[in-house]
Amino acid sequence: MIINYYLKNYKFLVIYFLFFFIPKIKLGNDIYIWPFEPFMILFILYFLFIGGEIVLDKVLLYPIIFFVYLLILSFFHISLQNYSFSLGEFLRNIKMLLYFVFQLFMFSYLFKKYRDRNIIFDILKLYVFFASLIMVVMLAQIFYFFIKNGIPSPLEIIWNVNSNYKPYLYQGRYITNEGLKDIEKGNLNSTGILSVLVFFISGYLLKKNHSKFFFISKIISLVTLLLSFSRSSFVVFILMLFFYIFTLDKTINKLKSLLYIILVVSTLLLFFQDILNFTIFSKIQLTIESSQNNDLEVSSATRVGMWEYFFSGKPNYFNLLLGNGFGSSGVLYFTNNRYSQLESLFLNNLVWAGVISFLFLYYYYIIIKRAKYLKLYNTDLFKIFFFFFIFYLLPNTFTGGDFLIDSSLHYLFPIIFIIFYNYKWIKNENFVINC
Repeated sequence: MIINYYLKNYKFLVIYFLFFFIPKIKLGNDIYIWPFEPFMILFILYFLFIGGEIVLDKVLLYPIIFFVYLLILSFFHISLQNYSFSLGEFLRNIKMLLYFVFQLFMFSYLFKKYRDRNIIFDILKLYVFFASLIMVVMLAQIFYFFIKNGIPSPLEIIWNVNSNYKPYLYQGRYITNEGLKDIEKGNLNSTGILSVLVFFISGYLLKKNHSKFFFISKIISLVTLLLSFSRSSFVVFILMLFFYIFTLDKTINKLKSLLYIILVVSTLLLFFQDILNFTIFSKIQLTIESSQNNDLEVSSATRVGMWEYFFSGKPNYFNLLLGNGFGSSGVLYFTNNRYSQLESLFLNNLVWAGVISFLFLYYYYIIIKRAKYLKLYNTDLFKIFFFFFIFYLLPNTFTGGDFLIDSSLHYLFPIIFIIFYNYKWIKNENFVINC
């Protein structure tokens, strides 16, 4: 049976994906631990105990060096009394460091275990299966509360902090002795990014294996994306969709795909206008209307104001050489207590670590560069991952920092592993083209 096959050959990855479904635990004021994080610690200890050999890929060391530097720099600023020690900031820094140490060890463990096997297709099927399952759980939760309590207005859904009406499960909820509670600020961008990946990977798997499951996965991921209210994810989705179409080999395929999209969008707009009011379209409409009235909605106004302040000449730009330390403490220090975070991964990294931040950006660049090697495996898969990380970089550079969110890292690590694994496999001359 197929279940026995995956349990026998991919126990570690099955366990890894099961952590998609477990909510966070609140330990203190703004301090949350996701059970996946103790699992990472246990795995690292296990890897060290058995004397696991690290597959040396210096690129995987760059984010580790970046966060170690941030720890040292933060304590340097604390010693100078530029800001006080924050347990929450310290733990978040340790958490990010833990994620990238785990990535290094996970890559080493899996590469050694499967180095003589072509496992990309199997991993992608596992990824789509578990991701689709968690999105079904998310959607079932939303529709249950729609039926039970009625559908709120679009504005209530957009700004309502209640995670019952948003597809982010553990990202927006945590466990206490009083039961499940809502985090004041959940992050829907990670859910949106997951749905974008599943949509395109399902399309790739559907071409390889004409299973109804992958077609259903595409529908589930599209609905989840629309209900995520994630503008950055929607931008990535639209850009990927059009670039994927216009890089098809035959003109007739391009026209077919384009006509298909026009038909779907037209049908949605004509017959489901009310339903669309409760999707990402309502948030986009709110953004456009507020900009036309010269009164940007809250999140857009924050981002515009942040960039205006950064180039206003008021900050001490000399502090960008060595950096200001990790998290909100470093940003508050740099912006004279005006902003606790800058809604840009590029600016945040620059403020945190100065010139050392380019080490982290180079790590991201290498992910894109190595995704090109997937051409030798399958052209469609290359297009998906190569364009995804390019377009994902755009909102992260200018309006968000989704790449360094715990759930985003959890969702992206299997994809990053595939990219590095494929590259390493080619370099070791073990690669067999199997299109």
